[in-house]
Amino acid sequence: MTVRQIELLNGEKVLIDTSLSLAQLTRSQKEGLLSKTFLQDMVAADKDPSKMDFDGMFNAVYIAYKNKNKATCMPLDEFKELLPVDLEAYGEIYSEILNGKLKHHEMANQLQKAVSKSNKKNSGKKPVKNYRN
Repeated sequence: MTVRQIELLNGEKVLIDTSLSLAQLTRSQKEGLLSKTFLQDMVAADKDPSKMDFDGMFNAVYIAYKNKNKATCMPLDEFKELLPVDLEAYGEIYSEILNGKLKHHEMANQLQKAVSKSNKKNSGKKPVKNYRN
């Protein structure tokens, strides 16, 4: 189980769990939280950062939050209102969900490169600090 804590904009700290079953990933696709081609999208983003699926990446954080907080889970829109932007941390979460516990898997490295390239192309704003424990 890969559990970590993130801090929301209101100061609340919530736990997330990136250990998902295949059934949970399939449900997330059916709910529109992950695209049907999320693996191909990750590989494509390595070559062209403009192809990064940022919606899928942010939704992955919600999927991990929902996985850990089944009984008390807030709705997606409410969660997104409170979720600070941290592309690096959320890219790691996205990779962990897709790759399980293989932290140094090639796809994780590709996603990290794509996020770094995308950050360089952005307006020079610093990313929000990582809230992991």
